[in-house]
Amino acid sequence: MRRTAEALRLMIVEDEAAIGLALADALTDEGHRIIGPFTTQREALGALDQTRPDVAILDLTLRDGFCSGLVRELRSRDLPFLVYSGHARKRMTTDDLQGVPWIEKPGCWNELATTLDTLADRVRRTPI
Repeated sequence: MRRTAEALRLMIVEDEAAIGLALADALTDEGHRIIGPFTTQREALGALDQTRPDVAILDLTLRDGFCSGLVRELRSRDLPFLVYSGHARKRMTTDDLQGVPWIEKPGCWNELATTLDTLADRVRRTPI
């Protein structure tokens, strides 16, 4: 993976522990600070009450079901996120996911890095 411009606080929400840990390890190696990984929507929502990530990396189907509540919460807090999912974008037509960057698993690291760069630019331009 190529290094993004600066370190980000990345929340990883992924139901498959091995995938979540692999993402966390790779992104930590790139200098990012990781929040999670979380395997349930409930855990992720609880973490949002304690910390503010710069960007969330979100699988859609979690151990406690589809993450529509988490998506709504991220949107209400104006927190950028990307979908990293085995679901094809064309099969997911909810309004809450319109315009959200989408990487289909297994994805490639360069695509993830490029998407994080784009979202990092948004974070730098948005006052907290």
